[in-house]
Amino acid sequence: MDSNVSRGGTSRAFTLIELLVVIAIIAILAAILFPVFAQAREKARGVSCISNAKQTALASAMYSQDFDEMFVVNIAPHSDASGLYDDGGKYDNFWWPKLLEPYYKTWTILKCPSAGDPQGIFGNGTKAWWYNQMRRSYMGYNYSYLSPWRNNDTSLVCVSGHSEPVGLGAVAKPSETLEFIDSTFDWTPSSGRREWGYSDVNAPDSAKWYPDANVCVWLSSWNWSTGDATPSQFGGAAPRHTLGTNVAWCDGHVKYLHWQALMAGTDFGPGQIQDDTNKGANITDANQYIWDLN
Repeated sequence: MDSNVSRGGTSRAFTLIELLVVIAIIAILAAILFPVFAQAREKARGVSCISNAKQTALASAMYSQDFDEMFVVNIAPHSDASGLYDDGGKYDNFWWPKLLEPYYKTWTILKCPSAGDPQGIFGNGTKAWWYNQMRRSYMGYNYSYLSPWRNNDTSLVCVSGHSEPVGLGAVAKPSETLEFIDSTFDWTPSSGRREWGYSDVNAPDSAKWYPDANVCVWLSSWNWSTGDATPSQFGGAAPRHTLGTNVAWCDGHVKYLHWQALMAGTDFGPGQIQDDTNKGANITDANQYIWDLN
């Protein structure tokens, strides 16, 4: 009997060419579908982040109702013997995430699902203590306008300072004014710290205040090298959601914004660097600028 003949009829093995064609088709399908799956996963993480931002905004609103319609204090000096809140021996303090804690009950809403946690701040790492959870929140506060640092000692910029929040009535357009935003300690692509969060973000024009005797900023720069397609630093804001951020506004609603919207209404552009020498962006159209109260 012919070896190629069986009970069910004739069987034939695939040729090498046929196998290569099948493998090529599978590879093409994988190349098409895997990015789609990755985008779907990021979309899901972005939705989870939006939920976290919404909860943060609601916590802030409840705090304001309990404290004479004032926005949450950015940083409040606090006496504590445990040492958990000590900033290098300079002063003890509560940052705004600690002040809102009674309203959201869990630190996990301050962790962005799209970001890593290399220091274990929200886990069991050596940095997993309350002070760092407050300071390394992945949701940043528009403190420059809503609760700026006031410095009482000009020889120690920000070290001996405190924050003074503004009232809800000071915001002319609450639905168009940013309150919280995805944040990072350092967005520089080459930095291993880009996944750290930070509880504050700088408005694009805030560096012009530094080193003012009464108001100070923490100076995470807005940097845009000449020739680059996008800025390399966003003042502490983190466009980790497909080059965009989730923003909670002063009226409590939450919306996704592309990175370009963060600097709308300013002259910030390629070749501009914001630090204590270069005073950063200037507001050119207040109607588009989302950081200022007015």
